[in-house]
Amino acid sequence: MLSAEEDFRLKTAESLGRIEQRGKDTYAHVVALNVTVASQGQRISVLESSWRTGKVLGGGLIASIAAGAAAIMAWFRISGD
Repeated sequence: MLSAEEDFRLKTAESLGRIEQRGKDTYAHVVALNVTVASQGQRISVLESSWRTGKVLGGGLIASIAAGAAAIMAWFRISGD
């Protein structure tokens, strides 16, 4: 049979072991979360870059259509005179 002091030391050691394991588990979860967040950040950056590129290309397309329409209108005006 364990004495009260030995029983206290054993329970304290077990508690410290559980606390240490929780700390390790928490650390592993934080590292995994950090990797996930970094990965999502990269995906968002790629999507944002793609959206900006599409926006620029779309703006260029609209500008070229407007320029083409202006050229056609000018041609009709000139040929109608």
